[in-house]
Amino acid sequence: MTPSSPHQPNGQFIRIEKVLDYIHTHIRMPLTLDMLADASCWSRWQLQRVFQTYTGYSVAQYVREMKLSCAAELVLSTRYRMSDIAYEFGFNSEVAFSRAFKQHFGLSPKAYQIRGTRIGIKARLTRPDSASPGEQVQRSAPVFYQVRIDSMSQLNVHGVSAQVKGLYAATPDFAETIPQIWQSFFEIVRDDQLYHVPHIGIIEHRDDTFGELTYWAGVEAFPGVTERLTDLPSVCLSEQNYAVMRYQGKACELHHAVTWLLSVWLPESGYKGADEAPVLEFYYPPFHVEASEPFESDRVNAEYWLPIHL
Repeated sequence: MTPSSPHQPNGQFIRIEKVLDYIHTHIRMPLTLDMLADASCWSRWQLQRVFQTYTGYSVAQYVREMKLSCAAELVLSTRYRMSDIAYEFGFNSEVAFSRAFKQHFGLSPKAYQIRGTRIGIKARLTRPDSASPGEQVQRSAPVFYQVRIDSMSQLNVHGVSAQVKGLYAATPDFAETIPQIWQSFFEIVRDDQLYHVPHIGIIEHRDDTFGELTYWAGVEAFPGVTERLTDLPSVCLSEQNYAVMRYQGKACELHHAVTWLLSVWLPESGYKGADEAPVLEFYYPPFHVEASEPFESDRVNAEYWLPIHL
């Protein structure tokens, strides 16, 4: 779906924003598809189709995840009974709430409360025109930003690496060099299995030069992978907490979202960046065989993992 103007939100995008505002204003109320269709002035089918296109979520999935994220905040506060939280967000029983909560967060509400960290809580989708102060952003299509707090256990990635001048270097070259690194990786490893697993970029900061980075392009080792992959250099990362920004749009425009995350979200979040840990990029399938590298795709489904201290 192509907006009517390459740099301005179209009518459908604006209507989706209004639906998002309605959802979050009434997040503690029952929110049915019929109710949201009426609020959007679309039919149920039109709302589902356009909402999925612009956000990557079904309407029901987004509502459910936002309700659970808001409920998780109350769970962590320890001031409310689980049954009260369940009914507050429209679950029929504490059992139903506990089942949905565990399915989403991997822990029961009580276990999540005992752990006491805001892991997996998603923020609402955010409009892109709050990208960063003074930045003149021109995008091929409007996108939404979304951040959650999460953790990553040990990760072992096989791939290739090269030096890159990053976003804050005096003469940035990442827009040209990173696609070249991915191209090098796929020229070495040609295996159809790689079209079905996440592609992982790792960004390591160099201490000696501001803005100079080492960028790894590769995949995590998995059963049945070609032996050529295990012959490549690897990097092993230890467990770390992250602010995870979900991104759907052109890969070449991802840096606009990264600028927003670093200059707008992070200073307002109360968290501090863990500069000693690498940044991660995940590009998720499906990939086209004729455009296997993430940076060749017209639209990517990606996540940017910024290391933080909780």
